[in-house]
Amino acid sequence: MYVTVAGTPCTEPAVVQPQEVMTCFTGPSAPTSGPVRMETLSSGETEEDGGLATYTYNVPPTTQTVDPASGPEAGGITVTILGQSLGKSVEDIVDVQIGNASCLETLVYHNDSMLSCELPAYVGGPTTVRVVVDTVSGGPGNATAHAEFTYYATPTPIITSVQPTSGSTSGYTIVRIQGQNFGLSAEDIIDVTIANVSCRFSLVYESPESISCFTGTSGG
Repeated sequence: MYVTVAGTPCTEPAVVQPQEVMTCFTGPSAPTSGPVRMETLSSGETEEDGGLATYTYNVPPTTQTVDPASGPEAGGITVTILGQSLGKSVEDIVDVQIGNASCLETLVYHNDSMLSCELPAYVGGPTTVRVVVDTVSGGPGNATAHAEFTYYATPTPIITSVQPTSGSTSGYTIVRIQGQNFGLSAEDIIDVTIANVSCRFSLVYESPESISCFTGTSGG
């Protein structure tokens, strides 16, 4: 028995049900589409069937860029992945790997050239990693040299001074907080609390060493 799929030999053919069902493994091929043909000693070569027995080799998914290209080891930020043939739908996507971690659970499918997901936490290994998309239709993915993401360590914020050091329980006292490692922007700061009351709503980011905010109301 000799079988070709879109012009490419199919290996290890096996008859599952005589005269009706057989299986084989497709060989490597460039993206193309064509008929499935079988030739046996007893029956010769199969005839054309009007396109019903047609197989398509799809283009493997290729990631080209990642935005942003770096982020904290704790994860949690949104990453946008651009490329080609990144799946026909969200159901077509088998996995999205950022290094050794998957972000499939938070995946948002935009189209076959753009995906986004929440950055998973760093799980060890190299800090600069490839971003790869695997699909049902295209198989295991590839990544260009620009489809890399770098995890960076996030230093612990340190507060060295607070001015003023007291204010009214009704709040709305502007407080300047100075120290180190206050993040890269206001969006990078999750919360700021003064006496267990958040002042994130009024946060003003000045630099990684200085921020200010209005105190909230307190029942103390």
